[in-house]
Amino acid sequence: MRRRFNASYVVIPLVYVVLIFMLIMLQFSGGKLFNVTIGPISLNGTFAMGGGSDKKQIASLTVQVEGVQFVLDKDHPVRLQNQDDSFVDLALKGYDTTANGFTIRFNHDVELNFQKTEGQDKSVNVGIDIPQSMLPLKSIRLPFNTVNDATATASQGQALLNVAWRGANYQLMLPNRSFADMEGKALVIPGDSTRTIRIAQKVTSDKNMIEDIQVPTISEKEYAETLATFVNTAYNGWKTSRYN
Repeated sequence: MRRRFNASYVVIPLVYVVLIFMLIMLQFSGGKLFNVTIGPISLNGTFAMGGGSDKKQIASLTVQVEGVQFVLDKDHPVRLQNQDDSFVDLALKGYDTTANGFTIRFNHDVELNFQKTEGQDKSVNVGIDIPQSMLPLKSIRLPFNTVNDATATASQGQALLNVAWRGANYQLMLPNRSFADMEGKALVIPGDSTRTIRIAQKVTSDKNMIEDIQVPTISEKEYAETLATFVNTAYNGWKTSRYN
């Protein structure tokens, strides 16, 4: 009598082999995830344990601030343009957590600092520190993008990027002569300019504030009675003070 072949004898071991293979690939391909949030600044990415060392090797890194993402990896490097128009693509080395944000470290001793401000301002400053040995530079290109539910528009003739996200409006105030390359998805900063970007919620203009004030409406009769009362009160007060 022939015994029927049970496919589970092959399928189940095969599933275990595939799962083990995926775990191994995840371990050595920079697949471990991490996430840290300080105020409005969220940092997440992947790292791998290389060569048996306990030191974390960053595979990719994304910093999100108010609907704006700064994706930092080998496909989206921070790029320095030299005076001779040659380029240097910076490689991620690691990150440090500070009291108010994060410091992202690259090779050539370049650092990208994300720091939230104290008080009611609730803005975030993004500073780029470049050692003297790398200067002078022609420009710095910082890759950026927006989250799925955010939209970004560049202000013509202004070093400004407007971002609408979750019912609020934010602005990236760039250094002088900087601009947002919307096609290349990069903030381009002149090499001889200051290297600090400020991200803050857009302040309502005085015009909009006046328009937002709710002025009560009254009828013509109420207006006339109120005006007459005011005039009579003022006249009686003037007459009393005059004869006293």
